[in-house]
Amino acid sequence: MSEPTDRWVSAEQVGTVTVARLLPRTVADQPVIQGVRQELFKLAETPQGGQLLIDFGEVTQFGSAFLAVLLELNRKFKTSGGRLAICWLNPHLRQVFEVTRLDQTLNIYEDEESALDSF
Repeated sequence: MSEPTDRWVSAEQVGTVTVARLLPRTVADQPVIQGVRQELFKLAETPQGGQLLIDFGEVTQFGSAFLAVLLELNRKFKTSGGRLAICWLNPHLRQVFEVTRLDQTLNIYEDEESALDSF
């Protein structure tokens, strides 16, 4: 079980894109998923929230409920004319996106540089 924390996401502004680095290695427990969700949606509400890149570099696994959060966040960005992208998925997580066909719905990139170049 993950330890409670006040911060689930580390964010920085890179040009016009907010880069959100997920801090927990496992995003599977409901409290962790809700904490990450709240912070990502808070970033989406900022004036710079029109473009968000989520860095999965530290994440080794996540629960299926987190996929629903990503889809909800993606829908929010599309509705507002913004854009969401994801980078640094390890091979196991990348496979989850491919099996669920979310790789066809979400903007997924190998690394941060290629993701930032896409905005």
